[in-house]
Amino acid sequence: MAWEARQLQGEVYSFGILLLHVFTGKRPTDDMFRDGLNLHKLVQMCLDENVEEMVDPTLVLGEAAAEPRPHLK
Repeated sequence: MAWEARQLQGEVYSFGILLLHVFTGKRPTDDMFRDGLNLHKLVQMCLDENVEEMVDPTLVLGEAAAEPRPHLK
């Protein structure tokens, strides 16, 4: 039973990372994630004040909105 609970926790965590990837357009393996920065921490830092900068604009405006965002690279 304990193994099943750990497996479920891992699956929930993985699903959360997948959602962050979809919402931000960033992959957890992107080069920007170094020195302790990861996708989860990036989203936490942007959550309070910079949500609109964190969200992938193609989710809101479609493919035409795909502009480089150098501050997130």
